Amino acid sequence: MRKVNKEKKKLEVTKKDLYSNIEGTPMYEFSRMAYTEMYEFRIRKYLYETGKISPKGFLFNKDVLTLPGLAIKNKDGEVLIDSHITGLFARFSLSQEIFNSGNELLSLLVDTDDALYAVMTSKQVDQASSEDVFSNEDVIKEVNKAFDRLSHVLLNFEINNYILGDEVLDELSMPKV
Repeated sequence: MRKVNKEKKKLEVTKKDLYSNIEGTPMYEFSRMAYTEMYEFRIRKYLYETGKISPKGFLFNKDVLTLPGLAIKNKDGEVLIDSHITGLFARFSLSQEIFNSGNELLSLLVDTDDALYAVMTSKQVDQASSEDVFSNEDVIKEVNKAFDRLSHVLLNFEINNYILGDEVLDELSMPKV
């Protein structure tokens, strides 16, 4: 029984397996993604919706790299990250590449707008070609739509905060039942 437990322990993925502070390594970039609030939320949401973590794990676990279901180890000790989380990592990497090229706003749009990301990664947009993905007409149109969507979200947030911050407007906006 002890031998079986030792073998199980060897196959458990720990934070040590997923975290690196050595720049330039894949696990360093993965760690950066995992500790970026938006991606941390997406990871938690995915793990919760697939039943890999409990509601308490979703709300109260303070370290995303310690959550179960992020990855598994094979018999050789190699860490295999969940395919959905690998997809999140691909999105994060694309966003970081755009950010590093000097286009912070477009990077933010890639991070936040699912429709834009879907168009950018669709089969219609051949990223393997020498053509820049942003010279594709569909991507250009979707970038403009994504900017409009983000502008509306920010405006709605600003309006709601203004209303909630004004006692009279706040009271009028909440109908009494």
